[in-house]
Amino acid sequence: MYPFFFLLLGTICGLLLADGVYFLGGGFLLLLVTGPARRWTAAGAAAAFLLQLVSPHEAVVPVGQEAVSAGTVLDASLDGRVTFESGPYVYYLYGPEENYPAPGDYCRLDIRTWDPEPPATAYSFDYSLHLERSGIYSTGSVKEWHCLDRSGLFHLVQRWRAEKLKSRSWEESEAAALAAALVYGERSFITEERTQQYQQFGVIHLLAVSGLHVGVVSGVLWLILVRSGLSREGAAWVVIAVLPLYAAAAGGAPSVVRASLMTAAGLLLYIWKGRLAGLDIIGAAGLLLLLFDSNLLHHLGFQLSFLTTSALLLSRRLLAGSFMLWKVTLTAQAVSLPLVLFHFYEVSPWSLPANLVFVPAVTVVLLPLSFAAALLPGAGGGAALFLSEQLLQRVHRLLDVLEQLPGHPLNTGAVPAAGACLLFVIIVWMLYRWERKGPAVFLLLIPIFGILIGRPYVDTQAYVHFIDVGQGDAVLIELAEREKVYLIDTGGELDFSQGENPEVKAYGPGRKALLPLLKGRGIERIDKVILSHGHTDHLGELCLLVDELDIGAVHYPMTNERPSIAEEHLLCAQAEQIPIHFASAGEGWETDSDSFRYLHPQDPAGWSENDLSLVLQADIEGVSFLFTGDIEEEAERKLIGEGLLSRTDVLKVPHHGSNSSSTAPFISSIRPKAAVIQAGLNNRHGHPHQDVLDRYEEAGTEVYRTDAMGTITFTLQEGSWEANCSRSCSSMEDEKRSGKQSASPIRAGSLEK
Repeated sequence: MYPFFFLLLGTICGLLLADGVYFLGGGFLLLLVTGPARRWTAAGAAAAFLLQLVSPHEAVVPVGQEAVSAGTVLDASLDGRVTFESGPYVYYLYGPEENYPAPGDYCRLDIRTWDPEPPATAYSFDYSLHLERSGIYSTGSVKEWHCLDRSGLFHLVQRWRAEKLKSRSWEESEAAALAAALVYGERSFITEERTQQYQQFGVIHLLAVSGLHVGVVSGVLWLILVRSGLSREGAAWVVIAVLPLYAAAAGGAPSVVRASLMTAAGLLLYIWKGRLAGLDIIGAAGLLLLLFDSNLLHHLGFQLSFLTTSALLLSRRLLAGSFMLWKVTLTAQAVSLPLVLFHFYEVSPWSLPANLVFVPAVTVVLLPLSFAAALLPGAGGGAALFLSEQLLQRVHRLLDVLEQLPGHPLNTGAVPAAGACLLFVIIVWMLYRWERKGPAVFLLLIPIFGILIGRPYVDTQAYVHFIDVGQGDAVLIELAEREKVYLIDTGGELDFSQGENPEVKAYGPGRKALLPLLKGRGIERIDKVILSHGHTDHLGELCLLVDELDIGAVHYPMTNERPSIAEEHLLCAQAEQIPIHFASAGEGWETDSDSFRYLHPQDPAGWSENDLSLVLQADIEGVSFLFTGDIEEEAERKLIGEGLLSRTDVLKVPHHGSNSSSTAPFISSIRPKAAVIQAGLNNRHGHPHQDVLDRYEEAGTEVYRTDAMGTITFTLQEGSWEANCSRSCSSMEDEKRSGKQSASPIRAGSLEK
C-alpha cells in the first residue's frame, strides 16, 4: 500500500495548508483521502500541519542596524556570499576578499543588515521570499572578517570542494564548466545564454547532481571495494558511510541528498535482506528531507526530483520493453511540464529530441569524462576534457539548430496554480491512457497549448504597465485582444564600478523587470519601441530586447545629434534590420479603437536632451494618457503656449518627479486624475521632490509611485480603469512597513470624456 509514499503526500498537503495554500493543499488532500491509503495520508497531513503551526518562527533581524554577532560559517560561495549562523539567525553576508572565511570557521563579526531589493514586477524573482524559504532571515555586510578555524569533517569536505573550484579556470571551456556542474554541483561557470538554452529545452535537470551521479559513484566505488577483496555487505557499508560526504562535496542540493538517501536505503535493504518498494524508499527519503527543512517543499529541485522519480516508478510497467529511453524521456518531460510552465512560462516543442540526444550523451560519455577531467591530474585530466569538449560541441550544435526551428520556445505566459494543477491531472490521465491507446494521446496537448497561448487574443481589456525599472522609465502597452504591443522606453542602469567608462549593467532592469514581465504576459513581439530620448535610463536595455524579442520598429525623436549611448543602441536595432523612425510633433497613428499622437518636439534646435523627449498623447479604450519622457519647464511652457495640452486621465509624470518639471501651469492645463512617478527607491537625486508631490496633491491628483508600489498596471475597458500594484498601492509609509505584494485592485474609477 506504500505507507511511506502516502505519508509523504499527506505531509506535503499538510505543509501547503499550514502555509495558507488552501486550494492546492486541500484539493489534493480531499482527492487522496478517498483512496485506499487514506489513513496514512491523513496522518501525514495532520502531523505536518500541527508541527508547522507550533514550530517557532525566528524574528526578523532589524534592518539598517549594526550589531556584533558570533557564530559559525555554514557556507562560503564563489560569488562572495557567506552563509553565517548566529543563534536563532541565519545571514547572507558580503564582505572583503581579505581573510575570506571557510565553512566551519567560528567568527565574531560587526554586521550591518539591509533589506534585499523587492521584486520589480509580479513575475520577477522575489529575493525576499527566496530568503525566507531558504531559512535566511537577514542579509548584511561586514567590513572585516574575524574568524577562527573550528571545522569538522563535513566542513573539511566543503573546503576541499571550494579549493577544487578555485584551483582552476572552469570558464576556460564549455566542457570544463559542464564538469564543474556535473561533479561539484556548481553551475555558475556555465554562461547565462547556455543555461537559458538548457532550461528551454528541458535538459537543465541533467546538470543537477542526482540519482544518475550518485548511482555512478556508488556503483564504481562498490565494484572497486569488492574487487579489492571486501565482502559485498562490507562494501555496501563503506558506500553508505561515504554517501553523506559525497553529497557535501557535490553541493548538498536537494536532488543529491534525495538520491543519496534512496541509495543508502536500498543498500541497507540489501544488507538486511529486506524488501521495500521503490515508492516507499522515495517516500521515506522525502519525509527525512522535509523533517530536516520543511522549506525544501518550495525548492524547484525538490519538486522536480521527487515528481519525476515518482512518476517513473509508477510507470514502470509502461516503460518496460523496447524504446525504453524514448518512453522514459517522454514520461519525465510530460509529468514535469506543469511545473516548468508554472515557474518559467515557456517550453520548447523540440525538448523531446533534445533530451533523446542529451541524456545518453551525458549519462554514457560526458559524466565519466567530467569526473576524469575534474579529478585526474595532468595529461589524463586534459585528455578527458578534450574528448568531452569535442562531443559537447556537437551536442550544442544540435541544440543551436533546434533553437532555430519554428515554435521555439513556446511562450504560454504565466500559468496560475489552479491551471498547472489541472494540466497535471490531464497529463496523469494521458499517461494512464498511453498504455492502452499509445503515445498519440499526447496530441491532446496541442489544443491545450492553443488555449494557453491564445488567452490574450480573446481578452477584451487593454493594459498599461508602468514598470518598476528603478531610476528610469519603461511603460508597456497591451491593446485589447493583443491587437498591438508598444513599449515606451526600456530603462537602463550604468555600472559605475567599471571606472571612467561605465557600460550598461549586464544584469540590470532589463533582466530583472522587463523580460520577466514580457514572459509572464506571453509577449514575444513588440510592435513599436518608443525611445523618448537618448539617456541610459530610458534606452539602456534596447540591445537586450533586440536580442531576445521580435521588434517591429523603433521610434526616436528627430534630433540634430544624438548621445553616444543612443547611437550605440540604435546600431543594435539597425544590425537586426529593425526600421528606425525619427519622430516629431504632429505625427501619429491609429488602431481599430485607439489613437496615438506626438505633441513634441517640433523643432530639435536649441533644446536640452531632456526637453527633446518625445511627448506622446494616447487614447486607449476611451482613457487618455500623456507620456512625457523627461521634459522640463521650458518644454512644458511651449506645450502650454501652443495649446497642445488638454485634460488627461493618466499622466506619466515628467522627469521622475523632479522639481525642474511638473510646474503648476502644466498640471492645471491637463488636470490629471492619476499621475504615475517612475523613480528608483532611495535614488541619489531625491526623486520625487516633495514640492512636486505637494502640487499634485493640491490639484486633487491620485499619485502612484513605482519606488514605493512596484510595477503599476492600469486595466482599461470602455472608458474605465482599475489600478493594480505589484507590491502595494498603499502609501509610501505603509509600503516601507510591509514590503508585501498585493495584486488586488485598490483604486478604480469611471473617467469622464
